[in-house]
Amino acid sequence: MGFMKDWKDAMEKQKAEDAKKDPKQLRKENIFTGIILLVLIFGIGSCM
Repeated sequence: MGFMKDWKDAMEKQKAEDAKKDPKQLRKENIFTGIILLVLIFGIGSCM
């Protein structure tokens, strides 16, 4: 499961980057990211 580890590392890195940004921008991006993740999860789930 190398992919999951890489993905986790990427998320940690992203969090560190986000910490430097201003909160308003951050919230918008988090909502956007959340939507993308939901779509991905449902997409993968329906393929299985």
